[in-house]
Amino acid sequence: MPRPDLDTRNFAAGNSIYLHGNANEQQDGGVQIHPHPPASHPRDTLPIWKWRALLVANCFLTIMHGYDVSNVANIQASIYKAFGHIELLSWVALGYSVCNAALIPLGRKLFKFGDFKTLCLLSMMFIIGGSALSGAAPNIECIIAGRAVMALGSSIIYQGILSFNIIFTYPHELGLVQGSIGACFAIGLVLGPIIGGAFANNDHTTWRWAFYLVIPLCIISLVLQALFYPRYTMPTNKTTWTHIKEVDWVGNLLHIGVCLLFAIGCTFIGSVGTWGINSGIATWIIFTFCIITYILQQAYNLGTTPENRLLSSSSLLHNRTVLFTWICTFCAAASYGATLYYVPIYFAFGHGLDPFAAATRLLPFICVFIFTIILCGTLLPVLRFYKAFFVVGSILILVGGGLFQLLSTDISESAVMGFESIVAAGLGILWQLGIPVCTTFLPNTDDRLDLALLSNMAQLGGIAASLSIAGMIYQSTGFQSLKDSVGGMGFSDGSIHELLSGVDSPILKNADPKVLQLAVESITNAIRACFIVLLAAGGISILAACSMKWEPLGFNQHMGRQRMGQSGSTQLRHQISDGEFLLDDLNSRGETLGGTLNPLDLVHIRDKR
Repeated sequence: MPRPDLDTRNFAAGNSIYLHGNANEQQDGGVQIHPHPPASHPRDTLPIWKWRALLVANCFLTIMHGYDVSNVANIQASIYKAFGHIELLSWVALGYSVCNAALIPLGRKLFKFGDFKTLCLLSMMFIIGGSALSGAAPNIECIIAGRAVMALGSSIIYQGILSFNIIFTYPHELGLVQGSIGACFAIGLVLGPIIGGAFANNDHTTWRWAFYLVIPLCIISLVLQALFYPRYTMPTNKTTWTHIKEVDWVGNLLHIGVCLLFAIGCTFIGSVGTWGINSGIATWIIFTFCIITYILQQAYNLGTTPENRLLSSSSLLHNRTVLFTWICTFCAAASYGATLYYVPIYFAFGHGLDPFAAATRLLPFICVFIFTIILCGTLLPVLRFYKAFFVVGSILILVGGGLFQLLSTDISESAVMGFESIVAAGLGILWQLGIPVCTTFLPNTDDRLDLALLSNMAQLGGIAASLSIAGMIYQSTGFQSLKDSVGGMGFSDGSIHELLSGVDSPILKNADPKVLQLAVESITNAIRACFIVLLAAGGISILAACSMKWEPLGFNQHMGRQRMGQSGSTQLRHQISDGEFLLDDLNSRGETLGGTLNPLDLVHIRDKR
């Protein structure tokens, strides 16, 4: 059954209240409120020091997650030297992001019936095992397989972190907590190329330690989670085996197939010289068949039920605010992926920097990004008009994408770092704002956890889509440009592909300055074309942001039980009949609990079930 449309305006007023079905009685045209003891918030039984320890553990895991997305950016040349296979090299980086996007919905289904603590601990074991496999890999296929295993663990643990925040964080804190998680993810993304490049350039550690480094971070978090993570399971009357049988396995397989085929198709089209045009056409035909089958299977509940279908959470997108914030988050993630991967490549080729120095040129990007995330998480409960945040952030991305079209071999480093800082400011505004905005009006915990799934899919799906599309543009545009400029000078197609992949190529070893200049200009043109992704994402995001409602959000701070009742206000929490805790702290403004309220002041919430 589709969720009822939720109007955020009903929840913005400070005098909204949630009531049980028989907790009120009609008397003399009014509603007599019978006092109920406030339901306990899950956080109330968690000591503050345990809460902080778990936040530290989640921050470690989020940094690790971001690090895993980007740690191979500067070690691909070393991997190619060790194992060859230029045709598989791009999947060392792309495989992790694509597999994450493919496995996220399955992780959400597991959290609907599994114990949060057990799932988090098991997922960390997958990450440790995948890291060990990639680090000790005897061939490039094992590296890609290890990255896929890591993605399985990360897709579960990151969904667990977002779910933990929604359940155990007080509403007024959620924006700042989510902002901190986003900042940690950004830190990991930028540290990946820097640390990976440092290991690859060290004769004693080698590129393998770029994977091994994940293991001690996971062990630290594993110990903290094992000691302090509280047991929590979503309320259910079904057995675990029943839940497992009800998982939409057909939908999961189709979702995984669609994600993988899209990335494979982009890879084939971008590297026609390596794979051939026939492979690309065949892949896109199969992709089209799979995505049509996937849409029909989800629309008509083939092999599943409306409640258990894989994309049941997508019914939240019927709500206008959820839909447009999701679009803005996806566009921000797409802009993030293109900027993160191709700015260092530009500095490496356009300014002749080594991989480590090129990665450090992202520091202005990360600093502005983190500062903006935290600033917006702090300002949102104060300013409350969320549409303004999304409009400003979208405009900044569009402006930054336009400035990146000025890239050339002559432009200064400071100018490029200024461009990336403008993009970072826009990304920081949009990156984590969707969850704190939408949780202010979603009525129950299950909806909020579905919101976490949508946000996770938007972020990781946006990065995966961006890397696939930008990679296709970079490879196809760069190959053709290099072929036209230096192909007639005796260089093979293989040498051109090696150059585009960032590995040693005979073109770079050529002593003729004219050849080097032509090669650098061709690659710069290809990188500039990649930033069209930012222009498209910024334009779509502006349209979505301008379509949002102009309305304030209602944030009420959790003041503690000892302050309840002060200044004629009483904080009430609603406990849903099936045992879920509704995490809203909403005020009923009246003289006493037994006071008579006008029925028009009441908001009746119908549970989606």
